[in-house]
Amino acid sequence: MYENLYGSPKDSLKLYAGNKGNEEKEAGLLECVHSILPQKYLTGPSLAPLVDIYISILSRNLNEKMFQVGSWTQIEDFWSFFTQVICRCTIETLLGSAILKQYPGIIKDYLKFAEATAGFLPCLPRFLASAAYEGPRDRLLEGVVKWLKANHSGSEFANIGDDDPVWDEHKGSKFVQERDDVFAKTEGVDLKSRAAEILSVIHGSNSIIIPCAFWTIIELLQQPQLGKQVTADISQHHLPQPGEYDVSSILNTPLIQSMHTEVRRLRVPTVTTRTNEVDNLQLDEQWRLPKGTTVVLLSRDISLHADFWAKARPRTIERPLEEFWAERFLISSRTAPSVKREKQLKDNSNSGSFSMEGLEPLDLVLNDSDATLAVFFTQFELQLCDDSESLAAGLLPPVREAAFGTVKPLDEVAVRIRKRKIGPVFNGLNINL
Repeated sequence: MYENLYGSPKDSLKLYAGNKGNEEKEAGLLECVHSILPQKYLTGPSLAPLVDIYISILSRNLNEKMFQVGSWTQIEDFWSFFTQVICRCTIETLLGSAILKQYPGIIKDYLKFAEATAGFLPCLPRFLASAAYEGPRDRLLEGVVKWLKANHSGSEFANIGDDDPVWDEHKGSKFVQERDDVFAKTEGVDLKSRAAEILSVIHGSNSIIIPCAFWTIIELLQQPQLGKQVTADISQHHLPQPGEYDVSSILNTPLIQSMHTEVRRLRVPTVTTRTNEVDNLQLDEQWRLPKGTTVVLLSRDISLHADFWAKARPRTIERPLEEFWAERFLISSRTAPSVKREKQLKDNSNSGSFSMEGLEPLDLVLNDSDATLAVFFTQFELQLCDDSESLAAGLLPPVREAAFGTVKPLDEVAVRIRKRKIGPVFNGLNINL
């Protein structure tokens, strides 16, 4: 994947394949960059300052669009608008603002790269994959290499001390600084390899944050009462005058948690490939997996499997699984697990040898998605230009036709937007279709 998708030089691929004699050292490197550092910077309290920076960047970007208080601005293609805005904000949050000036085409090139790789499967032979992504990918690598030379050169470029700021406009976030510092000090890793790793972080973040936040907004606009309820929940954790949000509290709201899970289940299908490294892995009573076999795991198989959901939690199939239902994963206090039971479940989930290596923590996705909702629905008003029935009939892709990849609307979705009047805390969402 690192060679075909991200353009890593062949000499650096031994880091991911396991080089004889250096397995322990290389495993330690991958554990550090794919697990330890994400846990350090992108989960829990450590993530909050970075989310605040994302909110500030997103708010500034939207307010620079010249939206008015008293009149509507119509955006004919909300998907294109939204992807450009969020992509710009995530890149600036991760890498700093200097790269946007040094490499003005980074957003355009990344979006071309993302579109061309939407159906990429790591296990496919190279000749079966589209080559349309190679041009923008190579420009991305070239631009990031120039940025690294300007801002991450020398042996002590990373400002990652306890007293250092969590974000630097030139060097980027502490997460990116320390991650790149680890690679820079690793033998056999050149600038292009480091750039490929940074591209993997950009893509890993945007490829999930953008569809999660987009489809959440669309579902809220289609269901005005749900939109009002969610915005009321958000407003309880928003101080409008300083423009501050308690995103962790927003994230812990049961309805919002359930809604996020439902959006990911229905609108963000994922694919995972894994190679079995043990002899005859027992799958069930009838099937075993030979050593060296690569398997493809599709989330869509589980998300629409009624029998599985019925056994796991019967309430989830009270409405068809093909239908968006924000409350699907809400549970009553009587059936909620105790604190002790929750700890047991977490402990059990961490057992075994299965690894999600290479995937950034879900905390970043959920926090940035909630931060996006908070800014859009407390600082602005939004309306769908078409009624929800027309949207559902003509623009929502059939859920059983996309096994994986980015789920986009089938046609342009037009949305009106205007600034909110400055006043007391807002307790509802005005969505008059």
